[in-house]
Amino acid sequence: MIAALSVAGFPGSQFHFEGFLPPRGLRRRERLSALAPRPEILVFYEAPTRLGQLIRDLGHILGPGRQALLARELTKLHETVQRASLGVLAQRWEGSTEPVRGEI
Repeated sequence: MIAALSVAGFPGSQFHFEGFLPPRGLRRRERLSALAPRPEILVFYEAPTRLGQLIRDLGHILGPGRQALLARELTKLHETVQRASLGVLAQRWEGSTEPVRGEI
């Protein structure tokens, strides 16, 4: 998590670590709505199989223009980092045919 915050380049020095959100549905959206007004950087963990839905939910609730960082397998051989707006990340995710693996 600290590695992701280091490479993110987001302004601010405070963050809120939420961990894993409820896996789906109303509870997940309610939790995201409760977190939306927080000024700190928000940090989530997510399972690869639920990543697409998380990105869509984040875009709907936090707004498609909100900047986000998607970090996978940090400090490992197949490390990837994508920084973009939630809207752009959602478009990339929808167009991807590559399976997502690893820690996100």
